[in-house]
This record gives sequence, structure tokens and C-alpha cells, in this order.
Amino acid sequence: MEINGMDSLIVKKMIAEYYSIFNTLRQRGLNFKEENPISKVVSAKDKIYEGLKGRSFRKVLRTIYSSQGLSKLELSKKLAISVDALNEILITIKETNAALVRSNPPIYYPKPGAIYEVTFEWFVAELLKRELSGISSFGVKLLNLRYGGDYDVVSRLGDVLLYVECKSGNINNIDKKEILHYFQRDEELSPDLSILLIDSDNMPDSFKQKYAEAFREYVDKKIHILPRIRRNNGMGVFYEGHGTEYIVTAEGNLLSNLRLAVDHYVRFVKRYGLIGPGDEEIKRHYDVYE
Repeated sequence: MEINGMDSLIVKKMIAEYYSIFNTLRQRGLNFKEENPISKVVSAKDKIYEGLKGRSFRKVLRTIYSSQGLSKLELSKKLAISVDALNEILITIKETNAALVRSNPPIYYPKPGAIYEVTFEWFVAELLKRELSGISSFGVKLLNLRYGGDYDVVSRLGDVLLYVECKSGNINNIDKKEILHYFQRDEELSPDLSILLIDSDNMPDSFKQKYAEAFREYVDKKIHILPRIRRNNGMGVFYEGHGTEYIVTAEGNLLSNLRLAVDHYVRFVKRYGLIGPGDEEIKRHYDVYE
């Protein structure tokens, strides 16, 4: 097929290059250094991508990569996952070569050079590509920025530039300094929407307090902002932080929560600005809005 005398595949490649994250950031005057190589991802196969959609799968893989080697029984006890459920996960891990498997009975080890945190960033970037039709890069490094210039995931969803800071570990281990750095990196990149994505089943009050303390330190004022929950049964749950900064957890379904957060931004913030359309109109769209 041709488009104005040009091969459609060539045209498609030209469009993809023009709208790439590399070019998008350069067009904003930013100096793009590099992004994480795919070699740091434990496996980039479709089967691993599908597996990572499951919270239990992510827990198993993360636990293997935080160890010096674990057996099936040790994983089952450590994570309180049934042997049957664990069997399915370990079969996928073995088939996709996502971890090293040695001895008999098998012991599961991290692959040299592969990093689970980078794999989680890759997975989030792929979610945005495959499920929301975005253009994404992971492990983006920008030069000459005051706060380091490291961005876990940067994505383009139409005309919306999205920054996602990924936290794949225990939410209780995220300290105030990490949240503060998220605010600072968000300020320097100045995306349309930013999401602090935490692979947690809930958001404890202790984290909300750390978030409020970090924000107060960031603005250097006596302002106490707690994340506000927005829940729509059947669609997901997310938390509004400050302005265009949202928090997404894995409560229920990570993908559904991402979709709901993006939908909220496009439906309300992008359309009406930070003032919003008013609480009454917004409340009609959510079962919980507090």
C-alpha cells in the first residue's frame, strides 16, 4: 500500500520516529541521554508480559530477584501462595527464561545483569503501549537537570505527556525523601500528568502521612495535603495527590486503576483545569469520592 507515492511501512516508521519519546522530549528543549537497555529486563516475551499483569506473579518474580536462590517450597512459605498456583507461575518463569533454574529439586536464582525494578518499569511502559495505545520509553535519563534527570516511564498518550514513577517494592519502605524526589522530578519534566505507581494492595495511613509531609517540604509552606481516593466500582481506584499528580496502586487491578486515573485527568482536569467542574458533577462518576 502507498500513501502519496510512499510505502505505508516507511510512512508508519517516520510517524513513529517523529512522535517518539526521544523527539518529544527534545522538542521540549530537554537533552535526552539514554534509556534503559532491554538487556536489563528479565524477559521481554509476551508470556512474561501477560504474567506480570497478575499481582501474585509479580510477587514471586520480585522475591526471586531479591534472593540468592529459593526453592518452590521456600517461595510458597515466604509468600503464602499455594503450591498449585505457584506451579503455574514457575512454569512461565522457566519457559521464558526469566530466572535461572538449577539443581533437583529446582532452585530459582536471579539472572546476572537482569533487574526486577527495571523489568517492572518495562512492564508499565508496555501496559501503556499495548492497552492504552501510547508511545512509551522506560528508564529515561536526561542531562543537565538539577534533580538527576532519571524518569522510570515517560509516555505520550495523544497530546498528553505522562510521567510514571514506579515503586515495585513494599509501600511501607518508601520514605519521605523518595516522594519528595518524585515531586522535584515532576517539576523539572513538567508533564501534563504524572503518576506515582506503587505495586501495593492498599494505601496505609502511614504512607498518606509521608506524602503530606513530603509535599509540605516541597512547597516550603504549612500545607497539609493528603491523597484523596476516587473509586468507581467496575473500573478501578486511584488517589488524587496535588494538582495533576496522581497515585495508583494495585488494589483490584493495576491496569484498571491506570485507565481510571487517565480517564479522570482527560475528563475533568484537562477539560476544566485545576479548578474543576465542581464536586457535584464529579461525584456522579464515582462511588467513593472523599
